[in-house]
Amino acid sequence: MTGLNETKELFGAMTIGFVIELILAGVFIWAMYTKLKNKIIGSYKEREKQKKDIQTALDGVNSIPTIKEELKSTDDKILAICNAIQDGVNENQRILNERLDKLEDRERNDLRAKILDMHRLFTSKKRNPMQAWSEMEKDAFFELISDYESLNGNGHVHTTVIPEMNLLRVITMTDIKTLTELFHSREA
Repeated sequence: MTGLNETKELFGAMTIGFVIELILAGVFIWAMYTKLKNKIIGSYKEREKQKKDIQTALDGVNSIPTIKEELKSTDDKILAICNAIQDGVNENQRILNERLDKLEDRERNDLRAKILDMHRLFTSKKRNPMQAWSEMEKDAFFELISDYESLNGNGHVHTTVIPEMNLLRVITMTDIKTLTELFHSREA
């Protein structure tokens, strides 16, 4: 297939979970950027208004104590807004992390199910009487294992499945005769 190797080389390490994580992270960053930008612009405009008020107040010495109180109040409001933004960012990060963890768990479970399905197929003497598999099947299986391990998968797959799969005879893709026998033996 034209371009398949280049595509695999460019995107081969990406998993659906990784793409979903990137999308969710992008949405999260964009939402936080928009919120923060609006708050900063609002704060900036409020600061500009305060500067004008301060200049007017400096013209009248009697109004200085009032202006100081207003500035203190405004600073407190800005601090409260900043704290609210920080709390919102922290809460959104917590929610995003929970969702990403759940997606990762789901993807790991899906991979484990595929690995176990392949194990049942290839190690079954009834479904795979030659107890063999093609190089391509072996490569696909171990790519699933690699993805599974990258999601912290472990346990039964490493203690039982991989050792049993390593006992299967590997048929090269150039051995057409044996590959044909293998596929025909599975049809029975």
